[in-house]
Amino acid sequence: MSELTDEESVATEKEKDAGEEGATDETEKLTLEGLAEILHALKQVAERIFETDLDMVQRNLEIATEPYQRILDKMNQRKKQLLITIPSTSGEFACKNTP
Repeated sequence: MSELTDEESVATEKEKDAGEEGATDETEKLTLEGLAEILHALKQVAERIFETDLDMVQRNLEIATEPYQRILDKMNQRKKQLLITIPSTSGEFACKNTP
């Protein structure tokens, strides 16, 4: 493997910095449905590729999609939490046991 020149090293660092800044923008654009669609498509592609090189491809895809899977899991968890309703403590139900 050859070593990077100073110019290549600086360019690589700038690309990394730009990628980190853009990562926040990208996650803001993701939706629950969009992530589910992406992960489903990746799964279909992976199944086709697995037929030829199962172990290597599977590991690489799992590593590559892990951050998206975590985001999807968090979004699903938030969605479930929003669906939980808190019982009312006011009104006639709160006063039933009092004389």
